Amino acid sequence: MNVQDIVNTVSQKAGLDQVTTQKVVGTIFSVLEHEAEGTSASAFFAKIPGADDLAPSI
Repeated sequence: MNVQDIVNTVSQKAGLDQVTTQKVVGTIFSVLEHEAEGTSASAFFAKIPGADDLAPSI
């Protein structure tokens, strides 16, 4: 699963447009990146292609 798959799934389930959903998912990733202790966020992002790119865009 890549970041676009996550955005698409959240968009469909929440009934949001792609731009809004991308901001929401990016915000969640950004919070995880800044609040997670140790390397857990890095390991998480490494498993989701595109997560690193989306998180800082918010």
